[in-house]
Amino acid sequence: MNINIHILLNIISLMLLTLSMSFSTLYVLQQRWLKTKQFTLIQRLPSLETSDLWAARLLVCGWIVLLSSTLIGIYIAHDMWDQSWHKNPKILMAMTTCFWYLVFIIMRAKFDYRGSKFSLINLLGYTSLLITFVYSIL
Repeated sequence: MNINIHILLNIISLMLLTLSMSFSTLYVLQQRWLKTKQFTLIQRLPSLETSDLWAARLLVCGWIVLLSSTLIGIYIAHDMWDQSWHKNPKILMAMTTCFWYLVFIIMRAKFDYRGSKFSLINLLGYTSLLITFVYSIL
């Protein structure tokens, strides 16, 4: 399997999850502006429900691509390093990030985490994702 596919999928997942995080940030900002009655800032933005919905949709799409990239990366690592691939911190961090995003998706679906809760969890997941990507570059 080609490592370029792994890299391309990582870039796509980063873009999708960045968009999801952006919609979550937008949700939190809009909610704050509504509470402080700063309506001039909100007029041109999508509704809170729309921001929340797009954040969730993009998170699921980004997670699917991230999981695909991680599985391809594990396969490539197994071919390259044979027995020691599972001890690599990059792989462990990527698997942990995929797991946390899965937990977030389940929390959204099963426990109806929406709005502020989901947005804050999404921001936490994105932080984990950035730490993983920065560590994998080093």
